[in-house]
Amino acid sequence: MNTYYPIALHLQGQRCLVVGGGRVAYRKTLNLLKAGAEVKVVAPSAIEPLIQLGTGKTIELVRRPFRTTDLRGVYLVFAATDDRTVNHKIYEHTRSRHILVNVVDDPDYCDFIMPAVLKKGRVTITVSTDGHAPYAAVVVKKRIDKLLNPEYMLYIQTIIRVRSRLLKMKKSGVDIHIEHVLGKLSSEKLLHYIKEKNPDLLRRYIDTVIASCV
Repeated sequence: MNTYYPIALHLQGQRCLVVGGGRVAYRKTLNLLKAGAEVKVVAPSAIEPLIQLGTGKTIELVRRPFRTTDLRGVYLVFAATDDRTVNHKIYEHTRSRHILVNVVDDPDYCDFIMPAVLKKGRVTITVSTDGHAPYAAVVVKKRIDKLLNPEYMLYIQTIIRVRSRLLKMKKSGVDIHIEHVLGKLSSEKLLHYIKEKNPDLLRRYIDTVIASCV
C-alpha cells in the first residue's frame, strides 16, 4: 500500500507538461495555471476549451503525439491520455530525468497524487485517501466546507492579521515570541467577539494579550 508525504509545491513560473487532450487533461491544466505554472499541452487532438487556451496563448498547445523531447526543461508532468501504454511510456521516460510525474488514475505510476482541494481565501485544505478512494476524499472535503462558515473565516483572517502585526514588531526589535502570543489567544473569545460583531472588544482583547507577552 502506497503512503505519501503531504507537501505543497511552488509552481510559479515552473514549466509543466500535460499529455492528453480530454476533460481530465483540461482539469489538470486549469489547476496548474491557477498555481502560476507555464503549461505545455501535447495531444494529437484536444477538446475545445483546451484549444481556446492555446489560441489565447494561455498555454502552449502542440497538436501531435508525445515525444521525449517534450520533457526538456520540464519540472512536472501529468500523463492524462486514454492509452495506458503511452502513459506508462511517459512515466518511464521521466525516471532518468528526475521529473515528477502523475499518471492519472494509476497510483502505481505516480510520484505524487492529487488530493481533493478546498480553498477559501488564505485557507487551503487538502484531503487524501492515498489514492485508494478519491470520491471519499471529495465527500470529506464537502463536509469540511460546511464547517468553514463566515465567522470562522473571519477568525482565520484575524489570526493572519495578528501574526503579521507580531512579525512587524519582531523586525522592529521587540523581544516577542510569535507562536507563544498566538497560543495565548483564546479561539473561543475571538469567535465570540466576531459573532457579536464587536470589533472594539476584539481589538482590545488582542492588544491586552500582546501587551502581556512583551
